[in-house]
Amino acid sequence: MPEILAFYLVGLCLAAGVGLAFYYGIGDSIEAVVERVFGPRIGPLWGRTVRIQVVLMALVGGLATQFYGCGGYSDYKAVAQDRRLMLEKTTTQVASATDYAKWFLIGTAGISALVIAALPSRPAKDSSVTPRHPKAG
Repeated sequence: MPEILAFYLVGLCLAAGVGLAFYYGIGDSIEAVVERVFGPRIGPLWGRTVRIQVVLMALVGGLATQFYGCGGYSDYKAVAQDRRLMLEKTTTQVASATDYAKWFLIGTAGISALVIAALPSRPAKDSSVTPRHPKAG
């Protein structure tokens, strides 16, 4: 296996690790918020969907890193011969994965805030409050 391919694949594995860290780090919070807004039947489905999309966005961030310069594929040989440059590109993959996942979550939070603001308000289901009944004559 060429050395540059090993660096590239290690970068993708680390990008997947970033995605999994986001998946488990924010998973319960997202699911709880969605369940609170949309109900117990839809909450787990949308919570899991957002979590999977965060992992995918981290992988896209890792895949978006170019291992060649502005000269196109002609710069590929220069990168393949320099381990320091390959390590720099692998580090860029991990940083890009973190940025993609972070901005996806910020965008999702913004869109979710708009959706929640647009939803009609529902009365809270609180068991400690009893409804008032008019007194019988």
